[in-house]
Amino acid sequence: METPICDFVKEYADNGFSRFHMPGHKGRKFIGCEKYDITEIDGADVLSHADGIIKKSQENAAKLFGSGASFYSTEGSSQCIKTMLAVVFADYRRKFLYEKTDKPENLSEAKKTDKSEKLCENKNTSARPFCENEIIEKPEAITERAYVLAARNVHKSMIDALALLDLDVEFIYPKDADSICVSMVTPADIMEYLEKVSDNTEIKTEEVKKILDIAEIKTEEVERKSDNAERDDIKLSDTERKNICGKDNKRNMLPMAVYITSPDYLGNTADIEGISKVCEKYDIPLIVDNAHGAYQAFLDEEKYGNIHPIKSGAAICCDSAHKTLPVLTGGAYIHVSRKYKERFAPYVASYMTMFGSTSPSYLIMQSLDMCNRYIDEKIRHELSECIGRIEKTKKVLVENNVKLMETEPLKIVIDTAAAGMEGGKLAEELRKYKIECEYADKYFVVLMITPQNDEKDFERLEKWAVKTKYKRVAKKKIEPKKLILHRAERVMSIRKAAFSPYRKIKVSDAGGSICASQTIACPPAIPIAVCGERIDQNMISIFEEYGIDYVNVVSY
Repeated sequence: METPICDFVKEYADNGFSRFHMPGHKGRKFIGCEKYDITEIDGADVLSHADGIIKKSQENAAKLFGSGASFYSTEGSSQCIKTMLAVVFADYRRKFLYEKTDKPENLSEAKKTDKSEKLCENKNTSARPFCENEIIEKPEAITERAYVLAARNVHKSMIDALALLDLDVEFIYPKDADSICVSMVTPADIMEYLEKVSDNTEIKTEEVKKILDIAEIKTEEVERKSDNAERDDIKLSDTERKNICGKDNKRNMLPMAVYITSPDYLGNTADIEGISKVCEKYDIPLIVDNAHGAYQAFLDEEKYGNIHPIKSGAAICCDSAHKTLPVLTGGAYIHVSRKYKERFAPYVASYMTMFGSTSPSYLIMQSLDMCNRYIDEKIRHELSECIGRIEKTKKVLVENNVKLMETEPLKIVIDTAAAGMEGGKLAEELRKYKIECEYADKYFVVLMITPQNDEKDFERLEKWAVKTKYKRVAKKKIEPKKLILHRAERVMSIRKAAFSPYRKIKVSDAGGSICASQTIACPPAIPIAVCGERIDQNMISIFEEYGIDYVNVVSY
């Protein structure tokens, strides 16, 4: 497969141009990679509106992943997550706030048309957002703040995106969680929620207008209430609560999207295909944070099926290429499905610039570009070989009293509590054998593996297991405390809490306070408290269990 970005940069570097442009190192060797580190010179294309070598490389990636369109990020899935939510939110607003008219010269009396019609017939996709003369705004179409239905184990960047976009979230809580990294939801969970909300949406237009009239509050009145409120007594009025949660604290509108993190940090994989079918029934796009699963698109389909989100029905997803593919740190993708290509793809690159640098790394883009060739020529065979070697090592670990969790193919997750050790101490023990893990908490150690791990790596892990077997046999199993998250009380919108003045206080003193910033143990973990939620005693107990001593709270 061609590598247009790599080829261009190599030719430029080899031609020995005098570099009167950024970066400041001018291609001179400092750490060794400077020769190939360039900026958007003539012919190098521009990531934010690619139409040359970057466009060709992204099209190669789309073919390999089977997407409708694929886009590069040099700032990881964190940038991709914000971009995905912005793209879907913009689509949601186009769908509900605007309607095409047959008489653009008389907008006030324009006829409503079928919602299935395209918002703009302009074939130039870059011009579609500017077809104001063909649409009229319908603010009465939305009776409450737009929100996302999500499993609770979202990455911090997702909460940041909600704050920046002024979106709300409705969490589906895990029914049975032993770790804050786990929040698996099923198609039945999604269906149950959407069915309940769907019943609430059957409201006549007159009733909708009444709700709007009741819920209309001037900004200065809300601010005055907030200024006069005592910290521990801040609580939404009935009217404010309707603005966030709808009539009678129930949602009156379906979510703008369903959001799932899969695989999670411990290697659990959701039923994306089943969830996508539920979303399709309600015409709701499914967003998947697939940061840990880029390689899934190239697994043996006969053995594993089509488990990559873009092949399983997701409307849009992100992959952290650098997590499971041979790509430099920061390399990531946004994939748009073929079904949603026309609705989402024209806007991805422009929204991505809102959340990232205007100087994307050409080193990372070259890495993504070269990865296309690796995927095309080698990955399926090397993945198969690697997974076989992992299974062999797992058998050695189990034979030597190492308790393992069931995970995705490229992870080994050790249940350290079963070995009578805290994860942090076991991680220290592994370092004595020159093994560095991905993540360790009180109960688990996570090892991430790719085909680039060599035989020596597996041999060290097996040697550790054999040498320390009897140490584990002698230890008594640690009984992990059951993690039970109760439904949190939302006191303030995520955006308002995130941008409010705050102060840092001890967790033990935080009861009744409003969380000003998301508090988690590791990404992507279940947020113990999200911006705008009131911190209760149960949250405090979980903070303390995971060694979190301080929290930021809203301060007035």
